[in-house]
Amino acid sequence: INARAETVAEKPAFRAAFKSRRCIVPVSGFYEWKKVQRDAPRETKAVGLFGELESAPAKRARAARASKPVKQPYYIVPTLGKMLALAGLWESWQGEDAHATPLETFTILTTTPNTMMAALHDRMPVVLDRVGVSLWLDADADTGELQSLLRPVAEGTLDCWAVGIAVNTPRNNDADLITPKS
Repeated sequence: INARAETVAEKPAFRAAFKSRRCIVPVSGFYEWKKVQRDAPRETKAVGLFGELESAPAKRARAARASKPVKQPYYIVPTLGKMLALAGLWESWQGEDAHATPLETFTILTTTPNTMMAALHDRMPVVLDRVGVSLWLDADADTGELQSLLRPVAEGTLDCWAVGIAVNTPRNNDADLITPKS
């Protein structure tokens, strides 16, 4: 679950981590999905399983599916081909069993989008530059200074392209997931 940058300092779930458990999440890129309208359905005479013409309810259901927007995945990368440093928070959770291994978790902070990202989604990860990384990891940093980092990345810092829907299936894990959609 992502944490909203605007409320991270006040929300009980993130307040303590914001003060003392900040981390960097290095990524080469990330995905975002944009709702797009499907192509208009072709007018065909659909035939059912046993050869009969499609029933009126089945035809309406097909038309309803065709009119629903689909989510087109996009891959977002740094324009200069470097890694991105995303602002994150981490926690260590201990269950009731004191002998169990603690669960280590992290979250990525999100903020309002820059212009490029706004075309895809209403949020984006907080991307830190080299100076921002140093301040974010400084244990003695002032919370006001930290808050100043929680903004959209500068225009021109990111690039994106549409990719195939194979990224929607977790078992898929290969280089084709970031190949531009043809």
